Amino acid sequence: MSAAGLGRLSRSATRILAKQANGFHLLRIDGYSHTKTIVAGQKLSCNGFTVGGYTWRMDYYPNGRDTSAKHNAISVYLQRTDRVQRPLEARYKFSLLDHGGNAAYELPAENG
Repeated sequence: MSAAGLGRLSRSATRILAKQANGFHLLRIDGYSHTKTIVAGQKLSCNGFTVGGYTWRMDYYPNGRDTSAKHNAISVYLQRTDRVQRPLEARYKFSLLDHGGNAAYELPAENG
């Protein structure tokens, strides 16, 4: 340390701005009855979309993701697909809409 640096206070500051992003993606399934012929465990994926500066994809399993399940329920998964590996928490909600665009069935919002 030089003599010129003695007695001086060093100051610095950092600011972190965490802002919330809101958005939605509509996955429309035309020909739903034809998707039910897909084997359990196989998926259909939508094109990527961006919310909050991150790229996402929805995977739709018309007969469920788990091939060992006794019933074949629909499964939908939200997946982040960008190459950024830092942790991220998202709040999401899935809704099934009727032909008028109104929620016919909704799952509660979740964090993940």
